[in-house]
Amino acid sequence: MTAEPPADQPQHPAQPSVSTPYGPPSGQAGPERDNPTGQGNTAERDNPAGRDNPAAQGKTVAQGRNTTGLASAIAGAAGFVLSFVITLAQMPLYGQSNYTTLALVSVVQSVLTGLLGVVALALGLFAVTRRGLSKTFAAAGIALGAALLIGLLNKLVVVLLLPLVG
Repeated sequence: MTAEPPADQPQHPAQPSVSTPYGPPSGQAGPERDNPTGQGNTAERDNPAGRDNPAAQGKTVAQGRNTTGLASAIAGAAGFVLSFVITLAQMPLYGQSNYTTLALVSVVQSVLTGLLGVVALALGLFAVTRRGLSKTFAAAGIALGAALLIGLLNKLVVVLLLPLVG
């Protein structure tokens, strides 16, 4: 009973397999035997099935860093942090019944939040159109910028409708 040779290592019974330190064993095909002219892409000859190529295997390939998308996400996050900090800073003004200062701080908060929302949305939309780069931060920036602008719109609707209620 004889053992079958592995499928990826062809064996030729007429030629003995002798290993040399300078190339494939004699009797087996190597790059210089497959392509005697020495021309062509050696990567394609050495790896025709694309075993080391993640894109050929259907895997995602690491993409380049998208700094515009990162700036978009930072602008969106900064808008939320700034809005939260200014809201906390307004709390003492409610207790003092200083409504003029409270209104001024609220307007400044709305303007800064709106600007950061527009910047985050614009940078995110620009970053998502760039080919070959990661879109994760760009998508986060778009979402954060849109949420800031929707929150600002909500605040404006409440301010405009409040006098109609009272």
